[in-house]
Amino acid sequence: MGYTIATPIRNVKLRDQVVAFLDKEYRNWPELHGGKKTDPCYISPPLPNGTGHYQPVGSRNLDYDNGSCRIGFNYKSSAGERDYAFTFCRWLALRFGKLRRFKGFAESCPHIVLDGSMAWPVLIRRQWQDVPRKFKWAQYDRWGCRRMDPLERKFDFARAQYKEHFTRVRTELKRLDAAWVSVSSGLDT
Repeated sequence: MGYTIATPIRNVKLRDQVVAFLDKEYRNWPELHGGKKTDPCYISPPLPNGTGHYQPVGSRNLDYDNGSCRIGFNYKSSAGERDYAFTFCRWLALRFGKLRRFKGFAESCPHIVLDGSMAWPVLIRRQWQDVPRKFKWAQYDRWGCRRMDPLERKFDFARAQYKEHFTRVRTELKRLDAAWVSVSSGLDT
């Protein structure tokens, strides 16, 4: 049993360009920690589209999402790798994502989708000050990373231990963001 987290992308052409970019630039969880690309990993590499049902290992489709213009990950629940997949999808949403209107919002916003059906907004904290209280949790920095407040650190000991992990994830997304800017200048997106 696994899960799928994905980002709806604005259009097919952009999705294909991003997938080609990620095929060259993506570093998996073990690589972020000094390991090899071939080391065991609980998340797939970024995958386009889905079939809505489980695929064989090595398949290039999302298992539990049948959206037609998405990029995402198949994953098993593992704290650090799961957070990496979610944060990565939030970065994709902020950078390339299709907008969706959520109840209680004045404007449409980027979003991610869990298992093909549960949509969650992705909001840049500084741009979305007036959000319904029930969506305050959906505010992130421009790379899709969460900031942990002191109270949360106190009660969520496991996450507090992952401070180094959060730093590595943010550093990796900044690297990808800069690489995309240099590559995309020559693309027609």
